[in-house]
Amino acid sequence: MLLCLIITASCSRCDDEKEKSWSYWKIAGAGVGIVAGVVLAPIVAPIALGAVGFTSAGVAAGSIAAGVQGSMGAIAAGSVFAAAQSAGAAGTIGLATTAAAGAAGGAAGYVVVDKVIDDG
Repeated sequence: MLLCLIITASCSRCDDEKEKSWSYWKIAGAGVGIVAGVVLAPIVAPIALGAVGFTSAGVAAGSIAAGVQGSMGAIAAGSVFAAAQSAGAAGTIGLATTAAAGAAGGAAGYVVVDKVIDDG
């Protein structure tokens, strides 16, 4: 429903059919990006967190995460570092992070299609 409203609003200002077509492609790119972000984030995030040292046993010694933690001193509850450690320990990410990944994917998809259209 929201996507239909966005498409209608973005095309209501279009002067010709070619411009409308490009507008639909931009919205489609955003849609693909949203789906990719929402689907891939729960798979990729735990792998990436583990790779930098956020493990189920805590921060791995000698890892990038350990270096960051050492430079930060006391870690505040609710900080990005604390959230990354929680996600690394649980092996999954939360709904808010998945939603943020979807939003970022949507923005990236729109920008990529927009760039292709402008350069094409």
